[in-house]
Amino acid sequence: MNSTIQKSISAVFETDQLLPEEIEELVLRVGALIYQNIITRSLENMSDNDQDEFEKILEALFSLSPSEY
Repeated sequence: MNSTIQKSISAVFETDQLLPEEIEELVLRVGALIYQNIITRSLENMSDNDQDEFEKILEALFSLSPSEY
């Protein structure tokens, strides 16, 4: 990662004061929030038919075991 960006992120989230496990948890939570926001915005822009198809795709993916990805 670009060191300037990394320093900015560190400053905003004060990661220099966190344990590695806490940093990992923070990254996972922020990633989940970004993912949820992307899905929400995408669904808002889809037609009803596209939303139905997208839901079917997600259901199929979530029914797979990790070895099947």
